[in-house]
Amino acid sequence: PDHWVSVIEAALIPLSPRDVLLRHQYELKQAWLDLNKPDDAIKILQNMLLVAPKNKELWQDIAQIQAERGHLYAAMEALKKQGTKHVMTPALSESMLEELRYRLN
Repeated sequence: PDHWVSVIEAALIPLSPRDVLLRHQYELKQAWLDLNKPDDAIKILQNMLLVAPKNKELWQDIAQIQAERGHLYAAMEALKKQGTKHVMTPALSESMLEELRYRLN
């Protein structure tokens, strides 16, 4: 019973306008991906980065989408930019970069 109280309390925490905007943009990004429109999804992510430039998940999403499209250099650049903002652990960044380098060769 106590567990459910904490779950309900957490769900009732009000979101900031920034969080509402990011959540809406995330849903738009997902819709574009569901429609197989990665260019539009990347545009949404780039807009989200204007609001949350240190959000590591956004940089990782861009890198993942670019890599899936075969744009490995663009994926690597997203990871490098992410790394310069100190939002990704060096080990994870290096691991993803190594995978992309391997795929390039």
